[in-house]
Amino acid sequence: MRLVLGDETGTVKAFLQQNDALAVGKTVILSGAESRVVNEHIEIQRARAAPARNAIDKVKESFNLSEKSWVPVD
Repeated sequence: MRLVLGDETGTVKAFLQQNDALAVGKTVILSGAESRVVNEHIEIQRARAAPARNAIDKVKESFNLSEKSWVPVD
């Protein structure tokens, strides 16, 4: 599923496997995540999501890391 993840530092696009923990407004912990440059934009992939113990109070929606253009370095 495609989604946007965020915390107090900003947001980023993600492409993750469907999971009951992933729902609008829920706070999750990601493990084993990889960040990739896809079409010159950062995307989080292959992460496992689990419910977090503490919720994030505020998400900084004004800074979307995935909106920036990036060039992959091999």
